[in-house]
Amino acid sequence: PMYSRNRRRERRTDVIEMLKAEYRVQDVVDYSGLEHDDIFLEGTGAMVLDHVTRIAYTARSRRADPVALERFCTHFNFEPMCFDTADSN
Repeated sequence: PMYSRNRRRERRTDVIEMLKAEYRVQDVVDYSGLEHDDIFLEGTGAMVLDHVTRIAYTARSRRADPVALERFCTHFNFEPMCFDTADSN
């Protein structure tokens, strides 16, 4: 699910269908329905995935909701590491 409405238009169902035609796709995981509840998790735009230790590092923001992060981590067997950030101000 994407926070920015204009980024939502970037979804390419044709690419998903092409991959299904070329490969054996068993599952397509789609969390975009969470957008209706203003819950977002922008994948690599909001998460850093450590595949070795199975940790998903995520700075809490409008683009990375802890509820969506927990759902992702449960589904893909990652441990969520959600943290707050701050700057000099």
